[in-house]
Amino acid sequence: MAHRVSSFLLNYWSTPHSVTGVSPADLFLKRQLRNKFSLLQPNFKGRVSRKQMMQKEHHDKGRVKVRSFVVNQTVRVRNFRGGLEKWVPGKIVKQLGPLTYLVRVGPIIRYAHVDHIVSSGEEIINDGPIKMETESVVDTSLPTSQPITPRAILTSVPEIQDTAEIGGGSEV
Repeated sequence: MAHRVSSFLLNYWSTPHSVTGVSPADLFLKRQLRNKFSLLQPNFKGRVSRKQMMQKEHHDKGRVKVRSFVVNQTVRVRNFRGGLEKWVPGKIVKQLGPLTYLVRVGPIIRYAHVDHIVSSGEEIINDGPIKMETESVVDTSLPTSQPITPRAILTSVPEIQDTAEIGGGSEV
Protein backbone atom coordinates (compact mmCIF):
# COMPACT_ATOMS: atom_id res chain seq x y z
CA MET A 1 0.00 0.00 0.00
CA ALA A 2 2.84 2.44 0.86
CA HIS A 3 4.48 1.71 -2.52
CA ARG A 4 1.28 2.72 -4.37
CA VAL A 5 0.98 5.98 -2.42
CA SER A 6 4.62 6.83 -3.12
CA SER A 7 4.21 6.01 -6.79
CA PHE A 8 1.06 8.14 -7.00
CA LEU A 9 2.77 11.10 -5.29
CA LEU A 10 5.80 10.85 -7.56
CA ASN A 11 3.54 10.89 -10.63
CA TYR A 12 1.47 13.76 -9.23
CA TRP A 13 4.52 15.88 -8.40
CA SER A 14 6.16 15.32 -11.76
CA THR A 15 3.05 15.89 -13.94
CA PRO A 16 2.57 19.45 -15.27
CA HIS A 17 -0.53 21.15 -13.88
CA SER A 18 -3.16 22.31 -16.38
CA VAL A 19 -3.39 25.82 -14.91
CA THR A 20 0.27 26.67 -14.34
CA GLY A 21 1.76 24.52 -17.09
CA VAL A 22 4.56 23.33 -14.79
CA SER A 23 4.74 20.48 -12.32
CA PRO A 24 4.37 21.02 -8.57
CA ALA A 25 7.96 19.80 -8.15
CA ASP A 26 9.16 22.58 -10.49
CA LEU A 27 7.35 25.16 -8.41
CA PHE A 28 8.45 23.77 -5.06
CA LEU A 29 11.95 22.43 -5.73
CA LYS A 30 12.83 24.62 -8.75
CA ARG A 31 13.77 21.53 -10.72
CA GLN A 32 12.17 18.53 -12.37
CA LEU A 33 11.99 15.19 -10.62
CA ARG A 34 13.76 12.37 -12.40
CA ASN A 35 11.47 9.51 -13.35
CA LYS A 36 10.94 7.12 -16.26
CA PHE A 37 9.23 9.75 -18.37
CA SER A 38 11.89 12.39 -17.81
CA LEU A 39 14.42 10.02 -19.36
CA LEU A 40 12.30 9.78 -22.52
CA GLN A 41 12.12 13.55 -23.09
CA PRO A 42 14.64 15.09 -25.46
CA ASN A 43 17.18 17.60 -24.24
CA PHE A 44 15.86 21.11 -24.91
CA LYS A 45 18.97 23.06 -23.91
CA GLY A 46 20.20 23.37 -27.50
CA ARG A 47 16.79 24.45 -28.77
CA VAL A 48 16.37 27.00 -25.97
CA SER A 49 19.81 28.50 -26.56
CA ARG A 50 19.10 28.82 -30.32
CA LYS A 51 15.79 30.55 -29.60
CA GLN A 52 17.48 32.92 -27.16
CA MET A 53 20.14 33.80 -29.73
CA MET A 54 17.45 34.50 -32.32
CA GLN A 55 15.63 36.75 -29.83
CA LYS A 56 18.87 38.59 -29.08
CA GLU A 57 19.64 39.12 -32.77
CA HIS A 58 16.10 40.40 -33.39
CA HIS A 59 16.32 42.72 -30.40
CA ASP A 60 19.77 44.05 -31.33
CA LYS A 61 18.70 44.69 -34.93
CA GLY A 62 16.13 47.24 -33.77
CA ARG A 63 18.47 49.06 -31.38
CA VAL A 64 19.30 52.64 -32.20
CA LYS A 65 22.86 53.73 -31.67
CA VAL A 66 23.47 56.35 -29.02
CA ARG A 67 23.38 59.90 -30.32
CA SER A 68 26.27 62.23 -29.61
CA PHE A 69 26.65 65.97 -29.88
CA VAL A 70 29.61 68.33 -30.15
CA VAL A 71 30.33 71.54 -28.26
CA ASN A 72 28.54 74.63 -29.71
CA GLN A 73 26.07 72.47 -31.66
CA THR A 74 22.58 73.95 -31.90
CA VAL A 75 20.02 71.54 -30.45
CA ARG A 76 16.46 71.34 -29.14
CA VAL A 77 16.00 70.32 -25.48
CA ARG A 78 12.89 68.78 -23.93
CA ASN A 79 11.11 71.34 -21.73
CA PHE A 80 9.89 69.68 -18.51
CA ARG A 81 9.49 72.98 -16.70
CA GLY A 82 6.08 73.85 -18.11
CA GLY A 83 5.31 76.40 -20.74
CA LEU A 84 3.79 76.21 -24.18
CA GLU A 85 6.77 74.70 -25.97
CA LYS A 86 7.74 71.09 -25.43
CA TRP A 87 11.14 71.57 -27.11
CA VAL A 88 13.20 74.71 -26.61
CA PRO A 89 16.31 75.77 -28.55
CA GLY A 90 19.68 75.44 -26.89
CA LYS A 91 23.40 75.05 -27.50
CA ILE A 92 25.72 72.31 -26.23
CA VAL A 93 28.24 73.77 -23.77
CA LYS A 94 30.06 70.67 -22.54
CA GLN A 95 29.79 66.89 -22.55
CA LEU A 96 29.83 65.60 -18.96
CA GLY A 97 29.62 61.89 -19.71
CA PRO A 98 28.58 59.48 -22.44
CA LEU A 99 24.89 60.37 -21.98
CA THR A 100 24.80 63.76 -20.21
CA TYR A 101 25.47 67.25 -21.50
CA LEU A 102 25.45 70.81 -20.25
CA VAL A 103 23.14 72.79 -22.52
CA ARG A 104 22.66 76.57 -22.62
CA VAL A 105 18.93 77.25 -22.83
CA GLY A 106 18.43 81.01 -23.06
CA PRO A 107 20.39 82.65 -20.21
CA ILE A 108 20.71 79.47 -18.13
CA ILE A 109 22.80 76.32 -18.37
CA ARG A 110 21.22 73.02 -17.40
CA TYR A 111 21.99 69.33 -17.38
CA ALA A 112 20.30 67.28 -20.11
CA HIS A 113 20.28 63.57 -20.88
CA VAL A 114 20.87 62.50 -24.49
CA ASP A 115 17.30 61.12 -24.64
CA HIS A 116 16.00 64.66 -24.03
CA ILE A 117 18.11 66.32 -26.73
CA VAL A 118 17.66 66.32 -30.52
CA SER A 119 19.77 68.09 -33.11
CA SER A 120 18.22 71.21 -34.58
CA GLY A 121 17.57 69.61 -37.99
CA GLU A 122 15.99 66.44 -36.59
CA GLU A 123 12.23 65.94 -36.53
CA ILE A 124 10.58 65.16 -33.21
CA ILE A 125 8.69 61.89 -33.68
CA ASN A 126 6.67 61.74 -30.44
CA ASP A 127 5.04 65.14 -30.92
CA GLY A 128 4.31 64.71 -34.62
CA PRO A 129 6.30 65.98 -37.57
CA ILE A 130 7.70 69.35 -36.53
CA LYS A 131 10.34 71.09 -38.56
CA MET A 132 13.12 72.18 -36.25
CA GLU A 133 14.08 75.25 -38.27
CA THR A 134 11.20 77.25 -36.78
CA GLU A 135 12.46 79.93 -34.41
CA SER A 136 10.98 80.31 -30.97
CA VAL A 137 11.01 83.28 -28.67
CA VAL A 138 13.21 82.79 -25.61
CA ASP A 139 12.34 84.90 -22.59
CA THR A 140 15.53 86.78 -21.71
CA SER A 141 13.93 88.61 -18.79
CA LEU A 142 14.62 85.66 -16.46
CA PRO A 143 16.46 86.45 -13.23
CA THR A 144 20.22 86.17 -13.42
CA SER A 145 20.57 83.73 -10.53
CA GLN A 146 18.64 80.50 -10.29
CA PRO A 147 18.42 78.20 -7.25
CA ILE A 148 20.38 74.97 -7.22
CA THR A 149 18.08 71.98 -7.11
CA PRO A 150 19.02 68.31 -6.77
CA ARG A 151 17.52 67.37 -10.13
CA ALA A 152 18.88 70.19 -12.24
CA ILE A 153 21.50 72.83 -11.68
CA LEU A 154 20.46 76.16 -13.08
CA THR A 155 23.10 78.83 -13.23
CA SER A 156 23.21 82.12 -14.99
CA VAL A 157 26.39 82.45 -17.01
CA PRO A 158 27.01 85.46 -19.31
CA GLU A 159 29.11 83.90 -22.06
CA ILE A 160 31.44 80.99 -21.61
CA GLN A 161 34.80 81.44 -23.28
CA ASP A 162 36.45 78.34 -21.83
CA THR A 163 34.45 75.19 -21.10
CA ALA A 164 36.83 74.42 -18.21
CA GLU A 165 35.13 77.22 -16.22
CA ILE A 166 32.06 75.02 -15.77
CA GLY A 167 32.21 72.33 -13.11
CA GLY A 168 35.27 73.68 -11.32
CA GLY A 169 37.67 73.20 -14.20
CA SER A 170 38.05 69.44 -13.84
CA GLU A 171 37.70 67.31 -16.91
CA VAL A 172 35.14 64.54 -16.82
